[in-house]
Formats: sequence, structure tokens, C-alpha cells
Amino acid sequence: MDEATSRQAEQQLEEIGPADLLVGILDATPHNAEAPGDAHDGAAMLREAVGKLRARLHTVVIDTSLNHDLVHGGNSVRDPTGPNAAESENTTAEKLFTVLPAPVLGSDADSPLHGIAASYRKIFALGQQLDAKACCVVASSLDTVTSSWFYWLTQPIVELGYDLVMPSYVHDPFEGLLNSSIISPLYCALYGHDLQNPMGPDVGLSKEVMRHMMGNSNSARMEFPLVSLVPGATGAGLKVCQAYVGRRVYPPTDWSNVSSLLPPILGPIFADVERNASIWQRIRSVRPVMAFGEIENPAVEGHRLDTARMIESFHLGIRDLREIWSLVLPPSTLLELTKLARLGADKFRMPDPLWARIIYDFAASYRLRTFNRDHLLRALTPLYLGWVASYALELEAEGRSGPSPLTRLAPAFESVKPYFVSRWRWPDRFNP
Repeated sequence: MDEATSRQAEQQLEEIGPADLLVGILDATPHNAEAPGDAHDGAAMLREAVGKLRARLHTVVIDTSLNHDLVHGGNSVRDPTGPNAAESENTTAEKLFTVLPAPVLGSDADSPLHGIAASYRKIFALGQQLDAKACCVVASSLDTVTSSWFYWLTQPIVELGYDLVMPSYVHDPFEGLLNSSIISPLYCALYGHDLQNPMGPDVGLSKEVMRHMMGNSNSARMEFPLVSLVPGATGAGLKVCQAYVGRRVYPPTDWSNVSSLLPPILGPIFADVERNASIWQRIRSVRPVMAFGEIENPAVEGHRLDTARMIESFHLGIRDLREIWSLVLPPSTLLELTKLARLGADKFRMPDPLWARIIYDFAASYRLRTFNRDHLLRALTPLYLGWVASYALELEAEGRSGPSPLTRLAPAFESVKPYFVSRWRWPDRFNP
């Protein structure tokens, strides 16, 4: 952001004054040009959602989907319901809904992940500057987002006194597997909240959560804010819930390049686990969370995975990475993996407790800096692909009639947590 734009942004914020609700719309994906009407007009969907709330809220919107030429004057008031609709709105209504352009956020991204993190940090900072009572961020593609997403991410906060609302999506069984196989069950076991998506990316939060995240003592948490929302709220004793928002389409996974995906995602998570050790070691059980919104039918499987190539990668890991794995995994785990490698594809199944112990072992080794952290997380790749192959083969063999194998992971991680606590407290006892 250049100096002139920065001054203009500051002037806009000063003229806006205190806000009840701050909303960040961070969608930067190309949209379907054939989508009807306001199908991907985030501000229009937001206005519809806010209109359903009981209270009249002064809402400020930071919208990356806006073109710069849509901003007019210091207050940047834009009625998204139609080109002539603003003429029928009275002055009070206009003041209750203010839209600002993306340049208010600026850009200091070194990578896509850092860019997203920077946007969240700046939105939370703006929330404090505007003294907002609540904040909502929607980062999913607006081609699939509806007004219900905005409503259910804000209503529990502004009307029911919740502090953090995390989303629950409907998606293809092979979408979001890194979250489903590692992040969600890990957070569930460590922090005690049974959440489908503990890192959003769509989220609603109260003033208390923003204050907690922005506190000077918690500055490390703001490097990757989504990583620390649930741990921070848990440590502060704040109220957490989730909302069924609808179907989310994930970017396609490049299964041939998973090794480059794991370090930037799991690294911040494992670092946060280390920072929050005093919190998760006190959590003794998983608590069900309140869920709002309407549950939709599961998405239909849209594609198949090349499990043969994934199992081949697992076998190569057994052959080539055994020495590295021996620095991370105890002998009993290596023995189980060796036995698994001897099985044919029809019987290739990775037990849930084994997978949970593997993730805990890598988290413990990340803390101990057993060796280069980036190399450590890349060494997890064949094991992760082995788990994905096992999951896909089980779905294929057992069909879609029963519960998803994913539902077993959170209980497995919870049951193995005492192993992780012991290894964390007395690492010498578990030295592979």
C-alpha cells in the first residue's frame, strides 16, 4: 500500500467510528461468470444475513472482491443490492453498512500462506481499532458461499454470547484430507473441542478473542492466526461452537507434491502445540460443542485416488527413510510399519492408533529439533500417503453405507494422548 492510499485508509477508518461488526471477505478466486445475480457478491450476501439479526448493527466490510473504482469518498458507502438501491435508502441505513476496499489491508505477502495470515492479522487489528464487538472472516470462494454462511458465523456471537464460531462444511470425501486426518483430530484431542475445521478458514469471533489474539504477550500467535484461535480461546476459557454453513469446494490437491505442502501447514501447528503445552496437558476429555445451522447431505464422491502410487511411495519410504524415521519413531512403531508394508493392497489398512502415535511422534520431534524441521515434516510424506491410501481403500471396500472412517480418528487421537503427554514430559524415556 503506497503512502497516499495508506493516509486515505486511515482517514476512512477515523470517519467510520466504532463498529458493531467487522467483516472481512477475502475471496480472491476467479468466479463463474455465468453465476446469476449476486451469487458471488459477498457484500450483498452479508447485508442479507445481517438483516436477519435482531439487532441493528453498524457493519463495516473489508471486501477483496471489490474493484477500486467502486469506492467513492471517505466513507466508501456502497449499497450492494443494486445500482439504484442506494437512492431509496435513508441516511441512517447507509451509516449502518459501510464497505471498504481491499487496499485497506495492504500486501506484505512472501507466499500465499503468509499473505492469508497477514490479511487475518490486519483484520483483527482493524477490529480493535474500530472497537468492533464481533468479527467475521469469509475466505472461501464466493461461488459457493451463501448468506447463511455470514449469518451462522455471526449470529451465535452477537445474539447468543459465544466467542468463537468455527465452520463445518460439506465436501467430497477426498477433499480437505490434511485437515480431516491430522488437524481436526489433533486439535480435538489436545484442546477438547470436537470441531470439524479448527482452522477455518471461515470464522466468527468476539471482541474478547480479538483482544486475546492481539495482546502483546501473545504476539507469536499472530504469525499464523488461524492456528491459534482454538488454543487461545480454550486457554482463556471462552465459549466455542461451530456452524454448519454448507458445501465448500477445496482447491485440487497435487498428490505428487505433498512434501511441499506439509512443512508450511504442519510447522506452525506443531510450533503452536509447543507454545500451548500448559493448556493441552490440562485437558482431560473432549467436550461436544454446540452446532448451529442446517446439516446438509454429504457430498457425493467425485473422483478416485491413485492408491497404487501412494502405496508405492509408502514402500519407498520404508526402504529409503528408515534411518530418518528411526530418529523419530520408536522401534515398536517401525515394526508395525514394516508389517504393514508386507500386506497386499486388498489388506493395506493403517490402524487409527498407529496413525495417531505417528503424528504425536512427529510433533514431539519437532519440539526437540531432532533434525532440520523442514526435512522432518517432509519425511512424514510417505506415511501420510500411506494413510490416505488406507482410507481410500477402506471406503472402496466397505462402500458409503456406514460411518466414515474419519469419525474414528478423533477418539483414536484422544485415546493415544496419554502417550503423547508422557513423551512430551519425559522425552528421554521414549528416545528411539
